[in-house]
Amino acid sequence: MANPRQQLQLQIYRAEQALAHYDHEQFLAVVKKLPTDYQEYGGTIERWADENAAYPDCSCGCRWARKLDGQLGFDWVVCAKRDGPRAGLLTFEHQTGSVCFESDDDE
Repeated sequence: MANPRQQLQLQIYRAEQALAHYDHEQFLAVVKKLPTDYQEYGGTIERWADENAAYPDCSCGCRWARKLDGQLGFDWVVCAKRDGPRAGLLTFEHQTGSVCFESDDDE
């Protein structure tokens, strides 16, 4: 039986393979929306509501964002944070981050 890390890697691989023939607009139409996403992407988090708060997203260098191969990798990732709300899910790079972002500079 695969360990949790191997299971997550397999989920990521399967997601990448299944979605290899989609384009950006098709991804936007099917991407799962969660309450922890920013409002403009279907969630409940009002980005920039507090001018003193940081509102990072995957594009800001999240250590858990695994870019898709090819052109879609410029905008689309799969979250590899095991306990994150979007773990194993296709994610638009600006869709989320305030509750799960960890800078890759923190390593």
